[in-house]
Amino acid sequence: MNYIPNDAKYLILEYSNNKNMRLVCSDFCKYLDDIKESFLKQLDDERLFITYQLERYDRYIYNNYYHEKKYLENPKKIIINRNNFDNNIGYIYDMKVKFDKKFIQNLIPCSEFEESTRKNFDGKVIYWELNNININNLLTFKKFLLLK
Repeated sequence: MNYIPNDAKYLILEYSNNKNMRLVCSDFCKYLDDIKESFLKQLDDERLFITYQLERYDRYIYNNYYHEKKYLENPKKIIINRNNFDNNIGYIYDMKVKFDKKFIQNLIPCSEFEESTRKNFDGKVIYWELNNININNLLTFKKFLLLK
């Protein structure tokens, strides 16, 4: 496979998404390192970010009854750059990003519980759910996953 030019090897890697191709030859590995470094410089200039929005639920409990209020919080943004390049974010399946479960769990705050001091069981539970999580540039994210 050493007789194939590095550009063609990169296209094969991009199409197959087989990261074992890095082991093909040492000059291809160096070629990939150069592409990775230029991509990191591109990430510094061009922003790759994830936007998401949290839904906050306030559940008020009175004995055996409860009622719930739902709030949409302001959208938040995570910028992907060379500082968090090694984080496991997710993968692409059917041209959609499937985010890693641990990554999503880190975005959601811990639930809260407040209990009143009355005789009856009264309290308030606050919990969050993730809503509207998107990435701004799918092709750049695909290249990000390939060079990782």
